[in-house]
Amino acid sequence: LSLSQLLQENAGTILDLSATKLHHNHITELVNALGVATSLETLILENCKLNDNEIEILANGLAGAAIVAPIKRLSFRSNRMGNRGAVSLHAWFSTTGTLEELDLSKNQIGSRGAASTLHAFRDNRNCRIRMLNMAHNEIWDPDDGTFFAANRTLELMNLEGNFIHDEGIEAIAKGIVANKRCALQRLYLGWNGIGDEGCMQLAKMLERNKSIVTLGLGENDITSVGARALLAALATNTSLREITGLFHNQIDRKFIIAAIKR
Repeated sequence: LSLSQLLQENAGTILDLSATKLHHNHITELVNALGVATSLETLILENCKLNDNEIEILANGLAGAAIVAPIKRLSFRSNRMGNRGAVSLHAWFSTTGTLEELDLSKNQIGSRGAASTLHAFRDNRNCRIRMLNMAHNEIWDPDDGTFFAANRTLELMNLEGNFIHDEGIEAIAKGIVANKRCALQRLYLGWNGIGDEGCMQLAKMLERNKSIVTLGLGENDITSVGARALLAALATNTSLREITGLFHNQIDRKFIIAAIKR
């Protein structure tokens, strides 16, 4: 059976092709299959060795009018996607009214690809995205703040393992502050290059934000200066329940313990 026949006859909701080397002809067949998969909600393409050329073919198919698959969850985890591949998905991300979970982690996406993705969701009036994983890529500045200022659906954002420094964190923090209907609950920023200035921007954000429950900050460059500002913000913040990885920075543990006691 072809992939199209298989999906059409079995009416499955999940298609997992993980760890399968997909060539050009396979991607073309997959695009054709998405035109008949009226019940397909989850598409997992993890570790399929997909490069930008193959991502572009799939992206063109997803953006085409022939696609009927109501995809809610899409994973491209552990492939070879770069900026070109991420940008090619912009058209579909801008129009999809079904996608809720997107995993782009462990690829080679830079700031241009990240910004293209976030701005597509920002401009999508039918956006339903709830989970976005862009961890372990090559991102310096994921957004100018406008996505975080406008989005009302995202609940989990993972940007761990990138190259985001204080300037990028400032844009994110100010965007969240500007969002009066922010839904974000879990924000993971570990394994980046965040210093005290970025941490202080996060502290200012926490003073006004009422949605974030978990904030991940492990393995950054934060010292006791940034930690002091962060902990001071908890005097007014009513939503935060967990800061993960704070000890795994350049912070005096005795200071943290004393600050928590106060």
